[in-house]
Order: sequence, then C-alpha cells, then structure tokens
Amino acid sequence: QLTYNIIGGDTSSRQAVLEAMNEWTSNVNGLQFTQVPDKSNADIVVNFQNAGGGSTAKHGSGIGSIRSSGHSYSEILGETIISASSGLIDNAQITLATTGFGSPLDTTQLKQVALHELGHALGLGHANFVGDIMAPAVNYQTGAISKCDINAVLAANQWKLVDSGTSSQPPHLDHVNC
Repeated sequence: QLTYNIIGGDTSSRQAVLEAMNEWTSNVNGLQFTQVPDKSNADIVVNFQNAGGGSTAKHGSGIGSIRSSGHSYSEILGETIISASSGLIDNAQITLATTGFGSPLDTTQLKQVALHELGHALGLGHANFVGDIMAPAVNYQTGAISKCDINAVLAANQWKLVDSGTSSQPPHLDHVNC
C-alpha cells in the first residue's frame, strides 16, 4: 500500500491522476494507493503547475521527468523527485504541468504524463525505446502500461508485491530487458 496526497489542480486534473493510479493498480497485482489528508504522511505527493518549462529543482536521490516531443524545443510536462535510502524509495514528489506550449493539456494527455511520473514513483526509469509510457518523451499515441512496465514494477518491488515480504530489501535487478 502506498499513500498519496494531491495538492491543488482542478477537478479534471485530479481525476486524470486518479485514473492513472487506477490503471497502475489494475495492472500490478497487489499495488494499492490510499489517500491521506496530510502530505507529510504521504509516500507520493502530487501537485500541479500551470506551465511546463525547464526545471532547476534540487533533487533528492533521483529524478525522472517526461518531456514533450515533436517541437523545436522541449518542455518538461512532469517531474518526479525521489528521496531514497538503502536502495529503497522513501517518498516521491510529483509535479504535473497542466499546460504545454501555451495550451491546456486535456485529461487524456495529463493522465499519460501522470502514468509516466507514477512509474518513476514506483521505481521505474526511462524506457530505452519509443512507444512506451516510460519513454522520456511524450507520445500521445502511447496511453497504456506495457507488460514490460508491469514486469519492471514487480522486479523493483518484488519483496513487497511478489514475495509478500515484511522486511525491506532493495531490488535484485537494476534494469529489465523488454
């Protein structure tokens, strides 16, 4: 079980995040997200900003982001800052842009960015091929979680999701071949 708190955002933006969480839980057996009222008690905190753009945020132990594609420059549409210790993720701070290139992101686009950023919060890095939800650039034709992504989440969280373990252990793998 992972706890989360969503800060800000309008109804449709918040709904896009909840739909992304539901998609992850329906694809990864044993994964559950539970909302908590206080962000200080949340494993994952999601907030929104009005526009994409470069980031100069200081990072914890790791960072993941997704950029727009198909333009002469790229904007960061989502960013996840991970705090980790002993090879395990302690918490994740996700920031989602609600606009890109001066236009609002629709619910489908925002859900895709949320799926990607939640993947980082679950321990995934970027895919090394296009067409995957974890690719480093947005491809709005890619809206589903792949079998590769599911296998990678299971590998990263095996001690918790597969082995039903109670003692935390870092993953046995540092990547998953697809």
